[in-house]
Amino acid sequence: ERGFTDPMTLRFPEAADAVFEETAKLALYTRNPHIRFETVRQLVSDPAITEAVAQLCGSGFVLWRSAFFNKVPGAREIGWHHDKHFSDGDDLVKLEMDLPHYSVFISVTQTGSDNGMLEFVAGSHVDDLDMNRDPRPYHQRPPNEHNLPGLSPAVEARVIATPLPQYTFMVFHSAILHRSLQNTSGDRRLGLALRLSPGDLTFPEAQATAKDILPYPCATVPA
Repeated sequence: ERGFTDPMTLRFPEAADAVFEETAKLALYTRNPHIRFETVRQLVSDPAITEAVAQLCGSGFVLWRSAFFNKVPGAREIGWHHDKHFSDGDDLVKLEMDLPHYSVFISVTQTGSDNGMLEFVAGSHVDDLDMNRDPRPYHQRPPNEHNLPGLSPAVEARVIATPLPQYTFMVFHSAILHRSLQNTSGDRRLGLALRLSPGDLTFPEAQATAKDILPYPCATVPA
C-alpha cells in the first residue's frame, strides 16, 4: 500500500565498504556503475537484496540502470520525481502495477536527516493524487520537467521520511514520488540506486542500450 519497504540489512556489508573505497573520486552522479565495477555487481547481488526482490516483486527482472548518488557536503536536494522512466518502449508511462518496475536504494553510508535523507509520498505509485503527473517517458521530456515544483498541503501530509542506517537497503515501486534532501553534514553520503524491470520489455535506446542491461542477479557472491 505504501509502495516502499522499511530498511533491510545487507548480508555482506564488506561489499559496501569495497564500493565506498573504489568510488571516492567519482562524480556526484555516476550512471551505470554496474557495468564498470565488479564490486558493484557483487553489492547489488547481495542475497538479502535478491531474496527481498524475489519475495516482494517476483522474478524475471533485468538490471537496466544503476546510479551512484555521491552526496558530498553541501550537495543539493534532488526534487520530487519518480523512477519509472518508461512503461514499455515509447508507450505513455502508467503508474499502475500492471507493468512492474522497481527500484532499490542501497545505503552504502548512513543516510540520515542531515545528509540526503529520502522522503516518499506514500501510495503515489497507484494514485496520481490529482497532480496531473506527466505520462511521457523520461526521454521525451525536457530535463527541467523531470522534477515536480512542489506538493500541495494534502499531498505533503502523506510524506514519510525514511532514514537508512549504513549497510541497509530498501525496495520501492519505481512510480512512487520521492526526493532526497540536501547534505548539510560534513560527511560524504553515498547511495547506490538500482532500477529493475521485466526482461521482456522494449527498452528505449535513450534509456538503456543492450550493453547496459544485465540479468538480475548479475554476479555471484560468497556462500
